[in-house]
Amino acid sequence: MGLNEGVDNHFSAAVPEADGTIRGDKFLINPFGWHWSEITASSLVLCDAEGTVLEGTETVEATAFCIHSRIHVNHPSAAVVLHTHQPYATALSLLEGGRLEMVEQNALMFDDRIAYDDDYEGWRSPPRKATAWRPRWTASRS
Repeated sequence: MGLNEGVDNHFSAAVPEADGTIRGDKFLINPFGWHWSEITASSLVLCDAEGTVLEGTETVEATAFCIHSRIHVNHPSAAVVLHTHQPYATALSLLEGGRLEMVEQNALMFDDRIAYDDDYEGWRSPPRKATAWRPRWTASRS
């Protein structure tokens, strides 16, 4: 999939409770400083919403935790969150308006599956600001 651009990319997956309910308060996240090609299922870190590492021996990068924990807590339906700095995604974010337009068949796989944070103001430092941050999303359709 070409998800191997650098090491400051992160993804997380919400972990359901025993009854299958996803509350967004526990999630797996990739470890700090690892290249995409190095990550395996056993290297993922299980965290709770407060940043406590429940399983795993690696460190979680602070901005990864701030962004991903707040999304999972405030939007439990977001089972997986992916944040990359791939060249094309970065170029798209630098355009005025910065939206992936559904004008071509390959883009349609993302229709109604993209959220944009129009209020992003840069890096968030945990834990004080992270607990208050609640992203407001703009749906992929205008």
